Amino acid sequence: MKMAHFDNHPEFFLIKDELAEFSENLLERLKDEEEKLFPYILQMQQLSKLQIEDMGSTMNWLEEDHMLTADSLQKMQQLCGNYKPGKSGFPAMKLMYQELFNLQKDLQFHIYIENNVLFEKVRHFFVNP
Repeated sequence: MKMAHFDNHPEFFLIKDELAEFSENLLERLKDEEEKLFPYILQMQQLSKLQIEDMGSTMNWLEEDHMLTADSLQKMQQLCGNYKPGKSGFPAMKLMYQELFNLQKDLQFHIYIENNVLFEKVRHFFVNP
């Protein structure tokens, strides 16, 4: 996007900062999921008590992080005026808002599946092995 477009849309700088912080946190969380939690889940039947406790702590931490992720997505949605670019919206802005909307929708689904399906099944497994 050309810098001239930013003159009429100072919210871009706020969105850019929020998205940069969000992306950094998301990559860190995804790394934790891939390197720590998911390998534990794949080996649930062979885990030691300490590993089970660590997995439970990781799931709790991820659930808390999911709430922060939802808050950050909500903040970006507000900064973007509910993803409605308005009359002064140029094509690149409309595309950016659409992609941010898609990101929010996809991550909300991801969070729902992890919190309400995956984590619940794991907890149920250890209560009723």
